[in-house]
Amino acid sequence: MACTEHAPEGLPIVEIYTDGACSPNPGPGGWSAILIFGEVCKEYDQQPVSSS
Repeated sequence: MACTEHAPEGLPIVEIYTDGACSPNPGPGGWSAILIFGEVCKEYDQQPVSSS
């Protein structure tokens, strides 16, 4: 779901989805993000030693 009603006219829309967790908290964990711009999709992730 894009929030286009707040985007200035003429600017591109990028959809961003994120998630992350650690177990136990605080402790080891990770995160990921997906960015979508038209037909282009980029995925990013990391698993740091401590995510706190």
